[in-house]
Amino acid sequence: MIKGVHIFYEGMRRLHPFWQVWVLLLVVVNGVLPFWFLDYLTAKVTLTAFVTGSLVGVYLCAHVGFNKLLGLMHAPWVPMLAVNLLHYPGWMGDPYTLWLTTSIVVTVLSLVLDIMDLVVWARTSAR
Repeated sequence: MIKGVHIFYEGMRRLHPFWQVWVLLLVVVNGVLPFWFLDYLTAKVTLTAFVTGSLVGVYLCAHVGFNKLLGLMHAPWVPMLAVNLLHYPGWMGDPYTLWLTTSIVVTVLSLVLDIMDLVVWARTSAR
């Protein structure tokens, strides 16, 4: 497990600063801010998906290294997104719906990027 964490952080350090900020945004939105909304099911599901995905990412880093296959670490975000969309109350202008809206947007963008990464990984590793 420690090996996977080390490989992940070394890989993160080598990323372009734009992608480092993007990952930081994902961590803050889906891994930190939900703590303020734990009265809501969506926050609990988001935290669970975040932690599960992080563990998958560490496992993948330990076994296959830091590469585009890491897109799989966000697989738990698919059911998270479904729950968040099903429980979306509509924009109410309060901190909770601001967080939930932001989470949904960054999660969708992240999943699109992950699918693109996984397609590239599948094409290059099949050779």
